Amino acid sequence: MSGKPATDKDDPNRVDATIGANLREVRRSQGLSQQQVADLIGKSAKQYRKYESGTARITAAMILVFSDLFETVPGAFYRNLDAFDDPQDMALLMQSIATGTYASQIRDPSLRAKLLSVVQEIEAGQDRS
Repeated sequence: MSGKPATDKDDPNRVDATIGANLREVRRSQGLSQQQVADLIGKSAKQYRKYESGTARITAAMILVFSDLFETVPGAFYRNLDAFDDPQDMALLMQSIATGTYASQIRDPSLRAKLLSVVQEIEAGQDRS
């Protein structure tokens, strides 16, 4: 893995912006305002806006919170991520997140299992490429 997932050096937050845009699309499809979602997840509207704009990185744990809230698969927030140098980079990145500190901080076993499921989906998709 190259260590730098984004291919566009002029836009280092491309991945965060793409995940945020996907979050915005899912929220809008459910007819919720940013304020409503912020209230539901216990964050300020300002913090939530940062998630959608890509100026605040969304942790794996928060992806699982959004997945539960919107009743969708975690992978929905990773659509359109073509910003990786090598097709295997994303699977390796997700695997490191799932087995690293983020996963160990998730106390709910079902949420950890969902994260692992996302990693396995990504790996399976990479195998078909």
